Amino acid sequence: RDASRGGAAAKVRLSSSVLSYGEQRVKTPVFSSSDSRLLPETATGFFLDSREVDHLRLVAGHFTENADRNASSHDQGFVVNYSNGKQGNSFDLAGMVYDGIPGLSASLYTSRYEDSWRQHYLGASYRKALAADRSLGMDLNLYRTTDTGQSLSGAIDNTTWSLLTSWRQGAHTFSLGYQEVDGDTPFDYVTRGAIYIGNAVQLSDFNAPNERSWQARYDLAMQAYGVPGLVLSALYVRGSGIDGSHVDLRGGYAWLGYGTGGRHWERDLEARYVVQDGPAKNLALSLRYNVHRGNTAQAETDTDQVRLAVEYPLSMP
Repeated sequence: RDASRGGAAAKVRLSSSVLSYGEQRVKTPVFSSSDSRLLPETATGFFLDSREVDHLRLVAGHFTENADRNASSHDQGFVVNYSNGKQGNSFDLAGMVYDGIPGLSASLYTSRYEDSWRQHYLGASYRKALAADRSLGMDLNLYRTTDTGQSLSGAIDNTTWSLLTSWRQGAHTFSLGYQEVDGDTPFDYVTRGAIYIGNAVQLSDFNAPNERSWQARYDLAMQAYGVPGLVLSALYVRGSGIDGSHVDLRGGYAWLGYGTGGRHWERDLEARYVVQDGPAKNLALSLRYNVHRGNTAQAETDTDQVRLAVEYPLSMP
């Protein structure tokens, strides 16, 4: 199988603003290129990134297609994760990020997937160091999605949000999260990476219609025990209350087969090691064991997966 793809983008810089056109990687909560495979996901279009004001970032974009992580061509439209409806021809976005308050970052985005949906995003991330070895973290993410134009994916009226809190005490980090989907369709998104909700994990996004889910996670930094660069992680997510019985039967989500009373869980274990020095410095190795189980009403398969990932950053002059 061909595992190559070429592309280029032209950039114009004026002061602290950059306008780019062509094939590029974009990172926003509503349109985001994933790099979790051999080939990164890319998008074709215009993107403006402006940082003229201290602590304020403004972005805007217009895209006509994006190439998936396993694609070897650029003419396959957009990557839509759940809907099998007819695709729109363009995707527009605008947003802002403000980080002028110590420890706090706030984001606001709006987007339009042509003739399919409008999606708005509100996010906030807060980090507070309480002592040299203690800190508190909170992440809030909220998406509001409604159909627009020809409604190619059917009727959509969806609000999805999550809150994830974390507490670090020395080498130990404990996290708890809650996520809620209000709507008769799943939370859907364009591009693989445009899902910033807290309970979207390895095998499941926990984004089914009307689903409520919670997460518990533990991370252990082994540097405190004489192994710098090694982090061990374990998480558990459980979702319930899934009800897809009112989905638009003429839309793009009926094929998923959601029922009522859907419930499922996922357990992820990971060991991640980053080489600290020597010729292989910054080489990252990750070994994951993931398990997903659920009843038939939640519409996802039972899965056991072992995944080994190797990453090595290359510095270009």
